[in-house]
Amino acid sequence: MFCFVLIISMRKISICLSIILLISLNLKAQSDFRPGYLVKNNGDTLTGLIDYKGIQANARKCVFKLSNDSPEEKFTPDDIKAYRFIDSKYYVSRRVMTEDSTELQLFLEYLIDGIVDVFYYRDITDENYLVDDGEGHLLLVKDKNDVIVVDNVAYANEMKRYKGILAYVFRRSPAICKEIDRMILDHKSIINIAKEYHEEVCTDQNCIIFEKKPQKAVFSVSPVAGISIDFLKIKNRLKENYYFLEGSNFNASVFPEIGIIFTLKVPLFNERFSINLCPELGYRKFETRNQGYLSGNKVVYDISFSQFNLANSLFISYSIPFNKINLFGLAGIRSNYHFKNEYSRKVIEENGNILEEYTQYPFNRLVYCPYLGAGISLALKNTGTYTLDASMYQDLSSGGVLFEKGILFRIGYRF
Repeated sequence: MFCFVLIISMRKISICLSIILLISLNLKAQSDFRPGYLVKNNGDTLTGLIDYKGIQANARKCVFKLSNDSPEEKFTPDDIKAYRFIDSKYYVSRRVMTEDSTELQLFLEYLIDGIVDVFYYRDITDENYLVDDGEGHLLLVKDKNDVIVVDNVAYANEMKRYKGILAYVFRRSPAICKEIDRMILDHKSIINIAKEYHEEVCTDQNCIIFEKKPQKAVFSVSPVAGISIDFLKIKNRLKENYYFLEGSNFNASVFPEIGIIFTLKVPLFNERFSINLCPELGYRKFETRNQGYLSGNKVVYDISFSQFNLANSLFISYSIPFNKINLFGLAGIRSNYHFKNEYSRKVIEENGNILEEYTQYPFNRLVYCPYLGAGISLALKNTGTYTLDASMYQDLSSGGVLFEKGILFRIGYRF
C-alpha cells in the first residue's frame, strides 16, 4: 500500500515538476528589473528600475518603474530619448534605415561615443552595427555575404561590404584601415578600432565606451542535503537467468542524501545559465518476496539488498530572478553508482526451510539517467543564498534487468 501511494505521488510530482519547469522557462523576462534611468524627450531624467530584457526586446521598448512596488510603465523609442542600466548597457532612440529601405525608430545600444559613434541592434536574423559618418548619418554595417547570379547559377560573394564602409569612415587613419582588412565584425573588434581611431585623431578628449564590461566567470560551492525516493521495476523482457525476479514488486526506498553542488556561471555567454556538477551520497535498501517454482516445487524467492549510492549529476541551470527570489529550472544527466552491495537471495520452501542462499550481487552497478528539475532560491543580505529544489531522474537504457527511477527533494546553501 505504501509503495502504491508513493508511485501515485511520484506521478503527481513528475507532472508538477514538468509544469513548473515549463512555466519557469517560458516566463517573460519582465521580472528582471535592474537599477537604471531614462531620459524623456524634454530632457527630464527619471531614476528607478528598468526591465533587463533580451537584445531584440531592448531595441523595441523600455519597461520602467520607480521602485519595486510601483506600477510598470512602457516606453517606445518615440516616447523617450534614451535609457541606461547603471554601469551597464546604454540605449538611445534613433531612426535607422534597414537594408530594404524601411525606416524604423529603435533603441540602439550605444557602444562607444567618440569621433566615430558606434551603435548596435539585433533583428530576427542578423546583427546590425551602425556607425556615424561624421555628418550625423548612420551607416549600416553588417557581416552578410552577397549572392550573385551568373548564367542562372547563384554564387556567394564573400567580399565583405562592411570593410569598405568602415574603411571610408576611418579613412583618416591608414593604420586603422589595414586593421579593418583583418578584422572580424563583432563588439570587441569594432569598439577597439573606434577607440584606437579616436585616440589617434582626437588627442584632447577621451572617448566613452558604454558597452557592459564582460563579467568574469563565477565559481561557487553549495552543500546540499535531501531526501531521495527510488523505485525499481523489472524491464519488459526478463533475461532467462533472472527467472527469480518474475513477479517481483520491490519496495520504494526512501533515504537521505548529502552532497555538494559546484556551480560555474559564465556571464559572457548568458547571465542566467550556469553549469553544475553535484556528487551526492546516500544509502538505500530494497526487498521483494515473490513466488516461483524450483524443480516443479513451489518456492518463495526472498530478495533483499542494501547499497551505498554515489550519484553524480551534471546539469545546466537557467534562473529567472524576482527581486530576492529566483526561479530556476535544471536539466542534465545523472549517474548512479552502487557499491558496498549487501545482497541476499533465499529460496524458501513452503514449510519455511531455506533451500539455497545467494550473496553475489547480480545487477548493474552503474546506471545513467536523464535528469530534470525545478526550484527556487532566496538571497538574504549578509547571510548567503538558500535553495530548495525537486528533481526527477529515470533510467532509459536498454541494458540490465532492473529499471531505475526516482525523485529528489533537496535544500542547499550557497556561500
